[in-house]
Amino acid sequence: MARLLPALLDVGLLGGSAAAFAVTERLKLERSPIFGTQVGKVVSPDSGRRVPIWFRIRKSDSLSLAIVDSHDRVVRAFNSHHTRAGLKKYRWNGRDDSGSPVPDGTYKPRVHLGSEHRTILLPNPILVDTKAPHISLARTSLQVVSPDGDTVHDYLTVFFHTSEPARAVLYANGRKVVKV
Repeated sequence: MARLLPALLDVGLLGGSAAAFAVTERLKLERSPIFGTQVGKVVSPDSGRRVPIWFRIRKSDSLSLAIVDSHDRVVRAFNSHHTRAGLKKYRWNGRDDSGSPVPDGTYKPRVHLGSEHRTILLPNPILVDTKAPHISLARTSLQVVSPDGDTVHDYLTVFFHTSEPARAVLYANGRKVVKV
């Protein structure tokens, strides 16, 4: 009997390992319940704009969406509801549940499917940027512009510095003249 016990233990461990391997392999072949994700990249809470968070679910389910910070803490929870399969569209303005701007940093959408008993962290990061860019005039090529057609002092060149990559738009008399 003393020799039989280790052999039975070995057979039990091998059987358990084989079963775990089979379950793991089956899970690898199972399609994700969420697909076709599209998530905006940057949001600034003070801009009034909202970043899109779109994805499709394969089956009807009880769905809840949350925005989590880099420590997996929920900063914004969207209403949980039962929903049909298909495209789901959400928008986030970079604010928490109380309406306050969240700190600068990287955030991710997290989807929970109740019937599937699954929580999926979407891999698409959203950068929250609350600092407005700073632009300063370095110099201009002319002090006075005289666009009268004589080709003297008709063109102005403006040199500027920005605190981060930006687009500059020049307006003259309320009309957009140049965009760089």
